[in-house]
Amino acid sequence: MQLKPTIYALAIAATMIATGIPMLSGCNPTEAKPGSDAQTKKLPKLKFHKPKTFQSAVARLNELREAVVSEEALPEPKSFKVVESIHGTGPGAHSHYNLAKDSSDQSQADADAHGHGHDDEESSEKFHDVLVDPITEMMDIVKWMPNIAAETDMNKTSWETVKSESDQLHSALEDELKDTDKTETKRETIRTLNDEMVRYANSMSTLSAELTESERNQQ
Repeated sequence: MQLKPTIYALAIAATMIATGIPMLSGCNPTEAKPGSDAQTKKLPKLKFHKPKTFQSAVARLNELREAVVSEEALPEPKSFKVVESIHGTGPGAHSHYNLAKDSSDQSQADADAHGHGHDDEESSEKFHDVLVDPITEMMDIVKWMPNIAAETDMNKTSWETVKSESDQLHSALEDELKDTDKTETKRETIRTLNDEMVRYANSMSTLSAELTESERNQQ
């Protein structure tokens, strides 16, 4: 029997809210610099490289793993031109982030996505070039896999497998890579975890095939 995925999506969202993880795209408060009217704000974690489906996430993860553990040069980072729409001024100012190509009607996009507009607030825009390297993208997809799976009609048992195996692999990757910023050192470390990553990839590929078959049967 299948359960509605909103149960898992709500559980994940509740965890993100409780731990203060930003949910983007959305509103993000700026941080006022102490003793100054100037505003400083570190660009939050953006998710424009998040795959839209579980099947595409599994396929992309397999591509990235093969590229990272190979002896070939890594693919170029994914590049995004992001527009930051800043609404309001002072400590109460907050930002929305969107791909620049989608920002032509930002006021309506914000109102539709967040239930409020900003017609009465002073607004400004900043543009950012965001690069996501293959190793970061790979780790992000592993981390996001339970959330992506929660947006499907995957049954509870399969989703719990995705959650458990993804959490375990992401934790192992984080622990092993936390002490280095050098790309080649990271690649060497990831190669030592390749057996675990292959087992994970095979498990996710099996679940992906099962999900595709289930979706086909529902049509």
